[in-house]
Amino acid sequence: MSALFAAGMILLAAAAAAGLAITAPGRARSVPYALGAAGSACLAAAGGFALAGRAVQLNVAGWLGDPLPGQQALALSADRMSGMFLVMALGAAVPVSVAFASWAAGQEAAATRMLAEGYALALGATVVIVTAQDVFTALFGWEALTAAFWLLAGANRADHDRDGAARVTVSFGKVSGAALLIGLLLLATRSHSIALASFAHVPGGAARTTALVLLLAGFAVKAGLVPFQVWMPRGYAAAPGPARAIMAGVCVNVAFYGMWRTLALLGRPPGWLAGILLVLGGFAALLGIAHAAVQSRLSRVIAYSSVENSGLIITGFGVALTGDQRLAAVGLLAATLQMVAHTAAKTLLFTSAAGLEAAAGG
Repeated sequence: MSALFAAGMILLAAAAAAGLAITAPGRARSVPYALGAAGSACLAAAGGFALAGRAVQLNVAGWLGDPLPGQQALALSADRMSGMFLVMALGAAVPVSVAFASWAAGQEAAATRMLAEGYALALGATVVIVTAQDVFTALFGWEALTAAFWLLAGANRADHDRDGAARVTVSFGKVSGAALLIGLLLLATRSHSIALASFAHVPGGAARTTALVLLLAGFAVKAGLVPFQVWMPRGYAAAPGPARAIMAGVCVNVAFYGMWRTLALLGRPPGWLAGILLVLGGFAALLGIAHAAVQSRLSRVIAYSSVENSGLIITGFGVALTGDQRLAAVGLLAATLQMVAHTAAKTLLFTSAAGLEAAAGG
């Protein structure tokens, strides 16, 4: 299973290399996305084995240097939760990558090269975040995803609106990363370890609560929760073609994974924080659908619909934080089902919209 995991990551790296090397017109430009589709299939299969309880791990200590004294070697590893997100996100990435390959064959070389790099980096960063076992690797993946979003949203530098949208997207990504950095460092100083699993033993108190708030805030920025939703419609609409499906249907799931993992490690937050998530989630759902109803561009309709879906998912997550064990199970189940529906719907809608725009010459 680890070999399957490694093969998937190697294929994504090959997709990035092919994106830089291939400049010839025609079908050759689709090679990075074909490699990405194969890599995504391998990683989704590895996630399926992890979901079934099989061991899936990839040691990366040799790539990133020797571990610090007293620290475990760096590794990417998937448990059942990670496996579920790999199956969902990378499984959706396979058909999107196939559609991306067809779409990219008719695009300009420079734009395709930049998109290919952003595409491969986005998928790789998603895998790293979901399988990270330590603070360094998790933050590395998060910042890589921010860079990938900048490449995808700003691929067309000749369009000043898209260039501005890319700046907005990366700015909110940096805010998100800063919140996660401070929160994770607070937990690391209390646990005396950078291993994420060690955070479960951090004693309660002001530092733990502050870290919990910062972590949930950082993930909420990426999920587009009010008042951070402003980047999502601009960033998604600015990205060309199926790149929107990669951002909205695949990569945004790392925000929900972060919330789920935070709950698993640190337990339920204070009641007031759960209440805030409930209110903001409901407000985001209403605001998103209200804006979607008045948009004139299909890409922005779907983007605002993503804001609404994120609000619904976080509302379900908030319900899981407020009650007893049975209510927590109901809230998490509802949020997870909504997340699966959101992944399927947004990949299909944004991919279909890209086909319509290409057929119309838009």
